[in-house]
Amino acid sequence: MKPKVRKMSYWIMLLVVTGMFAAMLFICPDGIGEGIHNGLTLCATVILPSMFPFMVLSAFLVKSGLALRIGRVLEKPTRLLFGLPGCAATAILMSMIGGYPVGAKAVSELKESGELTESQCSRMFCFCVNAGPAFLIFAVGSNMLGSVQVGVILYASQLIASLLIGIGSRFFLKEKREAKTPPCTAPKRQSAIDAFVNAVADTAKSMLTVCAFVALFAALLGGLSRLGITGQVGLFLQNFFQTLHLPGELARAVLPSFLEVTSGCAAAASATGAAIVFISAAAGWSGLSVHFQVLSLGLKHHVSKSAFWLGRAMAAALAAAATALLLHCFPVELETMVIETSTVPAALSSSAPASIFLLIFSAAMVLVSPQNALEFEHVRAIMKKKR
Repeated sequence: MKPKVRKMSYWIMLLVVTGMFAAMLFICPDGIGEGIHNGLTLCATVILPSMFPFMVLSAFLVKSGLALRIGRVLEKPTRLLFGLPGCAATAILMSMIGGYPVGAKAVSELKESGELTESQCSRMFCFCVNAGPAFLIFAVGSNMLGSVQVGVILYASQLIASLLIGIGSRFFLKEKREAKTPPCTAPKRQSAIDAFVNAVADTAKSMLTVCAFVALFAALLGGLSRLGITGQVGLFLQNFFQTLHLPGELARAVLPSFLEVTSGCAAAASATGAAIVFISAAAGWSGLSVHFQVLSLGLKHHVSKSAFWLGRAMAAALAAAATALLLHCFPVELETMVIETSTVPAALSSSAPASIFLLIFSAAMVLVSPQNALEFEHVRAIMKKKR
């Protein structure tokens, strides 16, 4: 009887939540439309220029076989620290410098090429999800908080948390006996041109999914803000924060940080120095928008969702603790913080790099279509015959 009641409760809750979101589409279409506009602007001016080239690079490293050759050099330290084959080092490195979905994309590429097992892939998804230096040092540190030094501390805290989780996961997330893989010795036999074309095409598909989640959660935040729900949640949490002797301004950033990391960091930046630790925790958690972007890449690899979310919670706690320790060792005095409350800085609205990468992205989407792919294969076959 209990399983039936539990199953019925699940469907009732799902129906209620779906009905609430459907009602929001009719009650506040302006707020949702504004949120989608902000999300797509964020994709065009920030996400595509900063993440698309890194994701192409990570995919090319795997498809061309360079990841395997690099893995031969890093085999011993990677196995010693993380209990993973050397080729995983490229994915770990890309996750540290490329931003949130880049590391997950690299891990997915390694799993598809047969260089990682299912359990190794699932374990890497727990710690190969990090905010990139461009976001933490420049967007958050310099633009939001007015201090590059604070941005460096935030970025260092993310790396410390990621390394600790990666090292600890080898002891707490045991692999199956049949899940062990031999050292990476032989590179993949794929030409550089084929690897490049496939890397761009696959990354274009992944970026389309990433941008879809960004637009969706931006629409959700826009609707909740227009209905006044975000303000009500902030007021409810403000009393709790005051009992902990924390700035009340941080209460307004809890819901945005839980859903979308950029909006959460911007909302928290107007608080006092405690905002630095809060932003570090928010970046470690990374928001549900990033969670679904990452999980969409690991869905076909049966990545453990419970282990992933546990890793995000641990990343938030460890990053906050590391930030507090680093601030104690390297004190920073912040000036009065004045930030732009819009989702995207105005200076990026006419960015030349953004336009270039948008053109590359559009060309990549053309390559993705099956008809053009067949035509490309036909032309390549003709060229081989002429040779």
